Amino acid sequence: MSDTALTPEVVEQETQALDIYQQAYAVKVVDKATYESAGALALAIKDMTKQVTDYWKPIKDKAYAAHKEICARETELLKPLKDAAGLIDTRRRAYLNEQELIRQEAERKARAIAEEQARKEREKLAAQAAKAAEKGKAEKASELAAQAAEVVAAPVFVAPAIDKNVRKDIAVSVTDLKALCAAIGAGIVPPTVVEVKAGALKSWAKAMQIKNGQVPGIVITETIAPVNRAA
Repeated sequence: MSDTALTPEVVEQETQALDIYQQAYAVKVVDKATYESAGALALAIKDMTKQVTDYWKPIKDKAYAAHKEICARETELLKPLKDAAGLIDTRRRAYLNEQELIRQEAERKARAIAEEQARKEREKLAAQAAKAAEKGKAEKASELAAQAAEVVAAPVFVAPAIDKNVRKDIAVSVTDLKALCAAIGAGIVPPTVVEVKAGALKSWAKAMQIKNGQVPGIVITETIAPVNRAA
């Protein structure tokens, strides 16, 4: 039989919890007397909650310890595999980056050659246009000049060494949070790129006794809640 079986204690907890729920469902707070009565029930709920959590704590601790041990063993077995995968990935990335640098350099050289060829072709046509103009052949000179103006370097593309199962990505890091927030305020960067820690913001506002309206961009609403303490 497992520790979580329906023992008499568990059955009793379930019965009491359902009974308390029914009492809470029927509660109506309309005056001071019913407010105090509801407070007494809240204390009973708190007491019952402690009974349940105290009962299940050792069972949960035992299960957690077993889970922790299993996870530790799994992590131990997976570590060399993860390390191996990391080594392979790092070396493949290094090769791809090296090949990309080689490709870019080859493309740069090819582009320089194409631009030089285009420059020479423009100069040749311009010289021919000048000679035609000297000979009084204005129409021919204009035609050659137009051809020279249209000469551009041919597009250059050097294919990557490996173009299958490869994706390009970028890495982004924040170096100046204030500048980033200013860019968000200016509408350059969408506000969805940041996540506000509401808990930390609330703690700061309480510690500094910030009132609503003192800080732009936030709304502070005071709330009142009962505190359940035994008399």
